[in-house]
Amino acid sequence: MIFSKQGRCSRRVVSVACIAVLAIAVLTTAQAREPAPVVDASAQSSGDIAARLEIIERRLDSQSMMEVLTRLDQLQQEMQNIIGQMEVLNYELENIKKRQKDLYVDIDRRITQVEQKTSNLAKGQPGTPTMVGSTMAGSTMAGSTAAPSGAVGGDSSAVGSLPPTTATAAAAATLVSPQTKQLQREAYDRAFNLLKDGRYELAIASFKAYLETYPNADYADNAQYWLGEANYAQRRYDVALQEFNKVLDNYPKSSKRADAMLKMGFCYQELGKPEDAEAVLSNIVTMFPDTTAARLAQKRIQDIKRR
Repeated sequence: MIFSKQGRCSRRVVSVACIAVLAIAVLTTAQAREPAPVVDASAQSSGDIAARLEIIERRLDSQSMMEVLTRLDQLQQEMQNIIGQMEVLNYELENIKKRQKDLYVDIDRRITQVEQKTSNLAKGQPGTPTMVGSTMAGSTMAGSTAAPSGAVGGDSSAVGSLPPTTATAAAAATLVSPQTKQLQREAYDRAFNLLKDGRYELAIASFKAYLETYPNADYADNAQYWLGEANYAQRRYDVALQEFNKVLDNYPKSSKRADAMLKMGFCYQELGKPEDAEAVLSNIVTMFPDTTAARLAQKRIQDIKRR
């Protein structure tokens, strides 16, 4: 009896479990058959996307603007540094020019003093502290009478045997001592090195100072020529033309005449005067045949005619 009751209970439990499983299966099938809810993402999120894009754009614009402002600050700082360096260089350049001018003035003053003393000596004026020649100095110190006008101490080649003007020139020639020549060469080399280094403004100032201080020096004609070259390199063709012409006017025996004329022809061509250029270049061919300047002049003439 007891067993029959337990059997009925077990059957009921199994029946209930089966019913539950069937119910779950029916619900699952129904849910699977129903379509999933459709959400209109474009309609729902278009405003959100636009807002996000606007935020991103603002951030990018802000970041770009900050980068631009930072770069501008850097450029401004670099420009200030460059301006400061330029001011320092200009100050140093002015000091160099002033020192160079003072040096040339001092050298010129000393040369003028020595020339004056030499001129007084050649004229026989008293009060000259230095005498030319040991023989003259010895006879003066001994108190002997002056030598005849034809000689000094028996030497017919001495200064006293020359006419006054020739004696002055001879004394002036002896005036240019090795030390003076060395100073002249150093001044010329400094100006020429500036030209080679492409520092044309300083080279121009240096060559001008050299010519003012040593107008009759050994390298004066070269300095005049390179002064024209420095202006030619700066495309100052009208100024260069004048400087090259001074080589012809002031140094008629200079070896730079042909080169100066050649560059004068180039200047005329650059200034738009081909007729003048051709005339000068033709003179080079005539006056200096079989030279490099003549060959270059002939080639430039052909170029002018082709144009």
